[in-house]
Amino acid sequence: MPKRISSEIRKPEKRTRSPIKRAGQITKITTRKIISELKGLTNVIPEHITKVIMLIPDQDYKLGAFWLFNSTLYYSRSIGDVASKITRGKYKELFEIIPELASKFKISYKTTRISTKELNSEFTNKINDIKKILKPTNLEIVLKTKNINQNLIIDNKCVQHIFDNLIFNSLERINEHQLRKGIENGKIIIGYDIEPESKNFIIKVMDNSSLLSKEEQLENFKRTHEIINHYNGSIIYKRLANKYNFIEIKLPFS
Repeated sequence: MPKRISSEIRKPEKRTRSPIKRAGQITKITTRKIISELKGLTNVIPEHITKVIMLIPDQDYKLGAFWLFNSTLYYSRSIGDVASKITRGKYKELFEIIPELASKFKISYKTTRISTKELNSEFTNKINDIKKILKPTNLEIVLKTKNINQNLIIDNKCVQHIFDNLIFNSLERINEHQLRKGIENGKIIIGYDIEPESKNFIIKVMDNSSLLSKEEQLENFKRTHEIINHYNGSIIYKRLANKYNFIEIKLPFS
């Protein structure tokens, strides 16, 4: 007996794309977008790189890119030196371009007018970006800014470079110290002050990592020392209560 043909018209089933394939496509698009944005940077500035790194959806790769860029920028390390900290995998092209960008970064000296209100905003945004990238659970980062609005004529790009160098050094040293010594909580206090009489802009940082040796002072702050020498500034390293590293940098302003 022949089968009856249903008079109902069936709608074709909507095909759903495999979640794995969909994720793979997103990764490719994201990687291309990130590389495109990085290659499009004509003026290599650390803040720009940090913003682009934040586009990476995978936290592990985001961390890898962050550590790699900062290591190659501030410490002149090669990929091999920090390879143990990262997994290149699907972001291989991205990890190849970051050290190249870091090597192109050059400090240019130029003073401009900037207000303490603008500095507060820039420093706050930096700390917020770092927290978004690192998502620290056992690390407290305290930013101390000035509640005044004063105009300064100073080299803001160099100020930002010093701030980045100080905060990254503290982040990496605390990370290593926690792994070696097993300290429960890391703490970084960073901020700035102004000496109106001597016209000095002061950046200070304190962290509870291990003792900073003379060799590390020279290696970790090589470019910062170049800035200080160029502007006849000063830098002080101290160990407080055999527990905290304290660094104070002074740059003149007008």
